Amino acid sequence: MKLQLLTLIIGLALGTALGWLWRGKGLESGASHTGPEFIATSAEINSGRKNATEQVDERDTTGPSAAAWKLLHNMIRQRQFFLSTPVDLTDFRSALETCETSALKQMLGEISMEFNASREPVNRYGEETAQAILLRLSPLDPEATMESALRMQASAKLTPVIMARMVATESKSYPMRIEPLLQQIRTYDSQFLSFAMAAQLLGKVSKNHLVDLDDFFTTRAIDTSLESLSSAMLLRLGSMYHGESLEGISSVADPELKAAMTSKLINGWMKTDPQGASNWAMAHRDPSAILGCIFTENEVVDLKQLRREFSSISSAEPKSHLALARKLAEDLAATDLDAAVAWCNSLSNQVRINALTVVGSKWIDKDPGAASEWLVKLIPGCQRDQFVGELVRRIEKEDPEAAVRWARTMRIPQRNNTIASALFQWRKIDPEAAARELNSLPEFDRNDVVSLLRKVTDD
Repeated sequence: MKLQLLTLIIGLALGTALGWLWRGKGLESGASHTGPEFIATSAEINSGRKNATEQVDERDTTGPSAAAWKLLHNMIRQRQFFLSTPVDLTDFRSALETCETSALKQMLGEISMEFNASREPVNRYGEETAQAILLRLSPLDPEATMESALRMQASAKLTPVIMARMVATESKSYPMRIEPLLQQIRTYDSQFLSFAMAAQLLGKVSKNHLVDLDDFFTTRAIDTSLESLSSAMLLRLGSMYHGESLEGISSVADPELKAAMTSKLINGWMKTDPQGASNWAMAHRDPSAILGCIFTENEVVDLKQLRREFSSISSAEPKSHLALARKLAEDLAATDLDAAVAWCNSLSNQVRINALTVVGSKWIDKDPGAASEWLVKLIPGCQRDQFVGELVRRIEKEDPEAAVRWARTMRIPQRNNTIASALFQWRKIDPEAAARELNSLPEFDRNDVVSLLRKVTDD
């Protein structure tokens, strides 16, 4: 018995000692742990920085990369990526010119480790140091450069400047290499893609693309979102290079991305030459470009002429085509509802339904009674259901009983959702009447509406 007790005590003691030993080793090796007791301390972070510095010291001290390694080592040791002290990177940039590809990749690894090891934000000198290495690496290994740039951007450690410079340069000097770079970006993040395509376009059309790019970025904060930067770059391109920019995106395969880029470019052109922009849009029969001309303060597009020639407008990008039809119908409905309905009825099926929905909304706002009479005469179908749904949404709070009556004339599946919405409003005014209406529904519809009302109540 005593021997067993002694064995148990020794086992517990060894287990505790081994546990503490394992914990200490894990922290020293930088292993990933969770839980508050494993949060790295300042001493551990500084230890990591010391290890990084020692690794830099061990780099090539005699070869073509020696000078750059020495300068990088000094910046890391003096914590110049995190302090407010100005740093002159002229010598470092010069030293990078003699560095080999492998050394540049290793330098990026060291900088990434230094960035990630710190709890402090990276200053502009840290970003500019990373950019300098990436710019030197980009002609030697574009794919590796883009991968590093994307990774640093994702961790908010680098501005998009380097990515824009790379894509713009490659599209100008090495157009065959641009597609692999865009594919890298496409698989990484769609926001990066639209920004990169704007940079690619700048590389295509700008005679001094890097000068234009640097000028563009010097006027914008480095923390601006990629979406905002994309829009701003396209606006600048449209105002500077006009038709060249619009022709430059002819090969964009994604119709929605192409439409968005077209609209921004036209908006930029409209700021400097509204008549030239509208002439181009009309000549090319591009709905995205025409919309870009319409939605500005410069009223240079003849909407009457557009309605007469609408059948000749390209429908290659369906969303822009439908949006243009709705805009033209809305404009006419504001002054002549009957003429607007007649124009909508002259359109093809799907476009007609969308345009008539806008006209119906205007009519319901202006004269709900007349709109209701017109709805009675419509043949049941998708178009009628859209109008009825719009009418119900407009009147359900003031006259929920009439709204329910209208909703019951719709077809499945819109009918029960619309009935439930109107009944929800009716309950607030007259719960008993709403309950009687609910009970009068066919059993299948009633069960479905009850389920929908429960969801609305729960929300």
